[in-house]
Amino acid sequence: MNKYIFSLFLMFLIFCGGPQGPVPGGAQQGPNIAFGTLTEGEIQRFLKVLPTFIEIVEKEGKDLQLDARPGDIMSAFQGMSVLDRQIAALDSRLKAAGMGWNEFWPAYAKTMMAYSALLLDSLKVEMQKGMAENQAQIKQMEELLKDPKIPEAQKNAIKASLEAYKQSTQTLNQMDTIYAKVPQANKDLVRRYFKTINDILNRD
Repeated sequence: MNKYIFSLFLMFLIFCGGPQGPVPGGAQQGPNIAFGTLTEGEIQRFLKVLPTFIEIVEKEGKDLQLDARPGDIMSAFQGMSVLDRQIAALDSRLKAAGMGWNEFWPAYAKTMMAYSALLLDSLKVEMQKGMAENQAQIKQMEELLKDPKIPEAQKNAIKASLEAYKQSTQTLNQMDTIYAKVPQANKDLVRRYFKTINDILNRD
């Protein structure tokens, strides 16, 4: 994936930490737009236009100034959602490919949110496979911390490893809470187009 597209994807993942879930009834607005209902026709049109969007961003990305600061979720969302103002004629160029920005951006948000949720599901399955082994290693490391014969430097390294594991677990749990809000219907739909999305994002 081109580094500019990868940066945009990271921006999207940052933004994903902010939404509070779907608003019952009515159209999805603001951050909640990523939790709206994704339709078959919408994702089909989106995937036809996505390569054009990637080409445009690859060409214009060097000068792209996303209005976001690290950890500022709403700023990150704002930076992604106003690309049409930062890339000249983006709306008309996307519209010529089949989908204007006002349609493309919601489809992008809903598709990539569901896509990310599926990736997380796969990660959780892999982590679950090694859970017993990980727990055994953690217990062993905790026992080493109680051993007076273990040098302090080694204990500090063990503590750092345990803290890193704790932080990664907390992050995974937070992500799990967020992505649990993705409509199952969206995930089922995106799963059917998963290979197509991968092929587009990972093309040379």
